[in-house]
Amino acid sequence: MPDSLEIRPYLPEDEPAIADLFLTIVAKGEEFAFQADFTQERAIHYWCRTADVTYVALRDGEFVGSYYLRPNHGGNGDHVCNGGYMVTESARGQGVATALGHHSIGEASRLGYQAMVFNVVVAANEPAVHIWQKLGFRIVGEIPGAFRHPTKGLVSTYVMHRSLGTATISR
Repeated sequence: MPDSLEIRPYLPEDEPAIADLFLTIVAKGEEFAFQADFTQERAIHYWCRTADVTYVALRDGEFVGSYYLRPNHGGNGDHVCNGGYMVTESARGQGVATALGHHSIGEASRLGYQAMVFNVVVAANEPAVHIWQKLGFRIVGEIPGAFRHPTKGLVSTYVMHRSLGTATISR
């Protein structure tokens, strides 16, 4: 983990920073497959309130990123989790995303998930693809032209997967 980086469960006072970053990333249209009409309230609900856990990363007390984990599906598929990750522009390239990834793998294991899957990793987001591969995720599927990138046009998305072992989960 980068020096002076703290990763902790989110608190209600983190919600404005989480929503602002989420809305900024969605508006750019390069990484998340969400409509740009998200409101701050809807962003907070999605990122914080529908997740099993939400964490924030702070560097010297300043918000620099966040992630959430939730089941990818319910019922007989609830042993596999899905997550979302975001890092502020000013903190990119400094190991924050990798630290969040490491932390989330440990947290997913602690929660009893057996695997993690990311359903929509934009292939043009090469830094994210590299980080996930470095953390042991494999590309298990490619969906050609599934993402409308604002400058690159239609690009592929990847489904990425990582096993977490044989932990059990009961929901």
